Amino acid sequence: MNSSQPKVTSYFQQLVANGWLLVVATIAGNEVFYLINLSVWQATGRLRTINPWWLTALIAMLLIIQGLVLLWRNSHPVLVFGFSYAVFILVALLQGSRDLAAGPILWVAVFFLATSFSLTRVVILLAAIIGDIAIQLPELAQTQQLIETSTTVALYVIVVRTTVVYLVAAMLGVWAAWQRRKVELATERNELLRVQHEAQLRETLSRELHDIAAHHLSAITIQSQAALLAQPNEPELVTELLTDIRNQSRETLTSLRQIVGILRHSNDPTLIPEPTAVDIEELVDDVRKLGLSVKLQISGDLTKLPAAISLTCYRIVQESLSNIRRHAFGAAAKVVIEITAEKVGIAITNQTPPKPVNKEIADSSGFGIIGMRERVQLLGGEFSSAETATGGWETCATIPIPQESMEGNHHD
Repeated sequence: MNSSQPKVTSYFQQLVANGWLLVVATIAGNEVFYLINLSVWQATGRLRTINPWWLTALIAMLLIIQGLVLLWRNSHPVLVFGFSYAVFILVALLQGSRDLAAGPILWVAVFFLATSFSLTRVVILLAAIIGDIAIQLPELAQTQQLIETSTTVALYVIVVRTTVVYLVAAMLGVWAAWQRRKVELATERNELLRVQHEAQLRETLSRELHDIAAHHLSAITIQSQAALLAQPNEPELVTELLTDIRNQSRETLTSLRQIVGILRHSNDPTLIPEPTAVDIEELVDDVRKLGLSVKLQISGDLTKLPAAISLTCYRIVQESLSNIRRHAFGAAAKVVIEITAEKVGIAITNQTPPKPVNKEIADSSGFGIIGMRERVQLLGGEFSSAETATGGWETCATIPIPQESMEGNHHD
């Protein structure tokens, strides 16, 4: 019993998706509408003659065919309306009454005709209204008798009633088309936001992975090279270098595992572990332990910087010092950070290296400078990185500080 339930549900959903449910419901409603009204009209004497059985069966069959054509209502709405209207006229002539022929199928066809606006469809709809009014003119005397008024008023009643019914069905179609378009626009907007979010996430992850891996791995490369060059009679130096390599490797693995863990459970790039500008002093101390001479000069309060600017400052210093280790190891370096109420300025410079750098260590993809420039530009700042006149290298960044951020920090 349970195994058959999914098949029933799937079959029902398929009927809905293919439009058969709407078609069957419309045909059934139309047949009921016709048969009930036919019985009432015959009982009250509004029909001049009683239908023979074959005429009733013929009209019922025509209405079924009229309804089946609704299966193409979305792909060919104009043709569907034209066929439905032709069957409506034929039934009205066979039955001798327009009201018995105008059932739900006709109004559904009008509805789908109006789901897409064009001048041709407007003309078709106006022509249909005029034709409908025209076939009711022979019934004008009967209408006049029913409402007990003059011929002119009876004509007005027919015109207004017919026009209103068509316009209501058409306006519902226009409204449905607008609602569908709103859903499509919302879907397109959500898809665009999803693509933008994924692109932003990829850029953020690429920068973070590069900054984390480049910093630690460049240190590991330099220390392993030093260990290879160490004399056999310096076991303590080799042990110290290998210990540093092990610690750097562990830090790299820990950071990468944190990022991988976040990727498995969330797509939020803000959850990636992020250092701040306050950690720059510790970063410089670690670099000094690797044998690089670095002078650090800070003017201003690093703790007052907004989170995004604080992270960018750290990454710029980190990447610049990593580049100095790779490309100018042994050259003296200087890091200057100046913070004012309007901006933060960063300058990392190094002198000419005392000796050529090992090519194996100096190889670089160049993504570090690209990543630094992207970070600064995203914050509306300016970035430059170029060789100095004396043969060294200088990396500079100026990042504006939003005033509301500083005001909020002062309030805190």
